[in-house]
Amino acid sequence: MIIQKVFEKHKKPLISYLMVGDGGYDKSLAYAKFLIDSGVDMLELGVPFSDPVADGEIILKAGQRALKSGADIDMVFEMAKALNSEYDVPLVIMSYLNPIFCYGYDRFFSQMAKHGIEAVIIPDLPFEERGEIEPFLKQYDVKQIAMVALNTGEERLKAIAENSTGFVYLVAVKGITGTQRPVIEAVGEVAKSIKTATKTPVVAGFGIKSSEDIEAFHQIVDGIVIASEFIRLREEGALDSIRSLIKTGK
Repeated sequence: MIIQKVFEKHKKPLISYLMVGDGGYDKSLAYAKFLIDSGVDMLELGVPFSDPVADGEIILKAGQRALKSGADIDMVFEMAKALNSEYDVPLVIMSYLNPIFCYGYDRFFSQMAKHGIEAVIIPDLPFEERGEIEPFLKQYDVKQIAMVALNTGEERLKAIAENSTGFVYLVAVKGITGTQRPVIEAVGEVAKSIKTATKTPVVAGFGIKSSEDIEAFHQIVDGIVIASEFIRLREEGALDSIRSLIKTGK
């Protein structure tokens, strides 16, 4: 299933994130299947990196565990292949630029196309520097998911929105993942501005933790991402709580 179809099929899709290799490949794959079986509509496959500047302690530690288990970009593609053989759920890679650069742009994006991964999120690649990867995006028909912050200026926000594909990722806090609670009113104002500039769906992530958060965000955006909270609950063995949050998002 392609990303656009998810927004057509599901009123407010819930997107989940997992750090590939957290717990080792087999446990990580089993957890990915658990998320999909529990009802997530799209899955972000996180590439572990030693210096994840946008991530709080929860995802940082998940990445460290994954690196110790030997996780790398090839493991991400291996997992994508396994998931695509069983499920029709869009997969997105979330990676910092350095691992992609070291892997090789042509090699990375050709492997994305080969393994049916439609889009990539690169948190530390500024919009103004997207030209570095744009030729490969076009060559292999891969989308780059644009990120917009709450303090993005009006002109820059409009430019990002107008060039967006897949969905626009609205960072719902002024800070790193998993450390703050979003201010719904502020997020709503930025979401409104994005929607005036593009018809591309707007998805909010960072700081969404509860059923109350999900219900509030459903009023202002087209979908949500839950990352740190699911990792925390998984670490606690609270899989039923994860299922419950996913059901709330339906």
